[in-house]
Amino acid sequence: MNSEIRLSVRKASAINQELYNWIATFVKNQPNKDVILNIDNTCGLTPEIVKRLENIDSRRIKIRIVGGYDEVRVAKYTAEHYVLMHRNDNVYSLDEIRRIMRVIVKIEAGINPAWSTEQKLIYFIGYLNDKIIYHPFHETQPSKDIRSLRGLYSGKTVCAGYALILKELCDRNNIECQYVEGVCSKEDAAKGVLTHAWNIVKLNGEYFPIDLTWRASKNKRGKALSFEDLANVNEFIKSHIPGKYEVIQDYAHTLKSIDGMYLATIDSIINRNKTYESTRFFGRRKDGSEYTITQVSEMVIENVLVYRYIYTPYENDKMGNPIVFYSTANVANMLMASQRKKKLEMQLREAKQKGNYKKAQDLEKMLEGSEFIEPSLTAVDDLLFSKANLQRAIDDKTHFIGGLDLDRGKKTTLKGIVVDPVFAKKINKKSSTYYRSDGTSFVVEEWGKIELSTGFVYRYSLYEPILVDGEWIIKKDTIFTDEDIMHDYRMGLSDIFLSRSRIDRKEKEAGGYLGRFSQDEIKIYDRGRTEFFKSGIYRYYEMSDKQVKDYVETLTFDDMKRLVRNYSITYVNGKPEVCSKSSGRIVKDKVLSLQAMFANIWLDAAGTKYMGNEPVPGYTYAFNSSCEELFKAISDFITDSMNRFGTVDTYEVLRMVEEKYDNYKYASEIVTKLFASEFAIKTINELYRLQNPSSLWRNKKLEVLGYNEETFKELARRKRVLEEQKKKLLEVVEENNRVVIRPRK
Repeated sequence: MNSEIRLSVRKASAINQELYNWIATFVKNQPNKDVILNIDNTCGLTPEIVKRLENIDSRRIKIRIVGGYDEVRVAKYTAEHYVLMHRNDNVYSLDEIRRIMRVIVKIEAGINPAWSTEQKLIYFIGYLNDKIIYHPFHETQPSKDIRSLRGLYSGKTVCAGYALILKELCDRNNIECQYVEGVCSKEDAAKGVLTHAWNIVKLNGEYFPIDLTWRASKNKRGKALSFEDLANVNEFIKSHIPGKYEVIQDYAHTLKSIDGMYLATIDSIINRNKTYESTRFFGRRKDGSEYTITQVSEMVIENVLVYRYIYTPYENDKMGNPIVFYSTANVANMLMASQRKKKLEMQLREAKQKGNYKKAQDLEKMLEGSEFIEPSLTAVDDLLFSKANLQRAIDDKTHFIGGLDLDRGKKTTLKGIVVDPVFAKKINKKSSTYYRSDGTSFVVEEWGKIELSTGFVYRYSLYEPILVDGEWIIKKDTIFTDEDIMHDYRMGLSDIFLSRSRIDRKEKEAGGYLGRFSQDEIKIYDRGRTEFFKSGIYRYYEMSDKQVKDYVETLTFDDMKRLVRNYSITYVNGKPEVCSKSSGRIVKDKVLSLQAMFANIWLDAAGTKYMGNEPVPGYTYAFNSSCEELFKAISDFITDSMNRFGTVDTYEVLRMVEEKYDNYKYASEIVTKLFASEFAIKTINELYRLQNPSSLWRNKKLEVLGYNEETFKELARRKRVLEEQKKKLLEVVEENNRVVIRPRK
């Protein structure tokens, strides 16, 4: 094995003619030694530099890109394998450097000069999660392949790779970014191991956490970029404990959160044009026909998550004409669950072969309830995306194909596929498939209008199958026109106005603004709108102080015990206020006031009986072990509701408790009392919005669940309505080797 000499040149610009001469002489005189050049990052590293080094010796000259693996960090490691890993994983051959730089140049070509720092960051996040997946078989991969910049060209990496790549892009574009290592639990922290990596970035003088690994798994499941993926310190702090040598330690007091509306808006603008690789799936029906579906987004309709798919037939290794369909089934989730199941089954076989029965028992427990996954995927091929079901969805003009009907008991089972025609009509999204004379096709979906000072423009999402590096994938473009093109089927519109080359060109020239296509088939533009979409639109979205949120720690059960002992609710001029029991003073701090109010609301709801010698009447019943379990369940349901819908859906929380929590006989009664007044619901909303800032931007009319007989009458009425609706549901079934649709029994 050759030995080596390492030269620390720090900056690529320091590689000058004198150094070239020295390296050439050394390589000639020392044939058994390699030369490794240490540089902090790839800034200033040009193809010309790489070419000149290759001309000296393409095999024996390597480059170490330090990035997050700096010597200060390495010097603090106590385990030798960490030292070796962090000094060698980021050593690259010149050919690897060339491949890495080729991808980086491609990424940076998509940066708009008008973007702010945070807009560039959001662009990087969207790009990396679209193009790189978390390596499904990372356990068997060499460390250097998955904990380095190599993920840029391989398309697969792990947490350390994501964090190193993001830091490299930030370093190159003047964004202050830290590479951070740590653990996800206190147990691992006590062991002194390193199990995870993430980033902390500095924007406008504040520090924000980013975990691209979290975002990667959600992107694979078709989830849009949301607040929880980028900077929700409240959630982040629960599972990110930095190593003791990291610069920032006290996350609760040093990190900030970003408003969810700002992130959603910027993401929709920055990443409005993209390709989908990680959410594209291939299917094969029982009759042998093949198809592809690409899960492109999700939306909430009446508190129901609906997923948007681009469907194409797949024949002769080519995608056919694309069509938009909607479903309540998350196919990406099921495929990920199937991959996880296969992985666990493989580990189970290995554990049994090695006689590790304890591990085998744990794995068998983890596999419980997964029997439905494979039947579900079969149902996706032969029922959900069956030709008959797709044609029905087209004929009724809703393009809603329904969802899986799952029986969620102790073991989840698949009952079939169900379509609700009443719900389908509420989707109300118009789309049309267009065909060009060269045989290509695309689908356009309308997304409303954008108001400008000179009027408005129509906004559309255009999805088209394109060939990239020998693979067919779906490309999305967001286009803006001066006229409604949804029902214009002129061949000139497809061939000229919406040609692939013109769409790509207009994205660069005018931010996707296409103007209008006259009856004489002449392309007409508004010069002012061209300038607006080219650069001006980004200036309207600069992050302000209002979009930076303070971290509010989640209220715990023990916190509530302390609060009800020290604070009570009093009324001042008819308005409820929190009062200190010791001093009698009104609490002015907003967060403390909300927490104390909620604790007392919980006391009234759960303190169903009074006991003698209690510190507070009802305390014993409100804070026993059964109530603690119930509180955690309710808190999870409320948090889920807040993150999905922007408010607490009181009926949904009660339904979830009735359906999934039956450990405590007073559970339903406590939930009903908890939401007994508008004041209680408002308090709960405000508190949980502070704890889950992703929902701060949303607004929804609150439903009041009163604590009286009307509550249960309303629930009974809702159940009757649901039963009536169920009678109208359609069922997609298989009879005599053919798929048919009939009213559900």
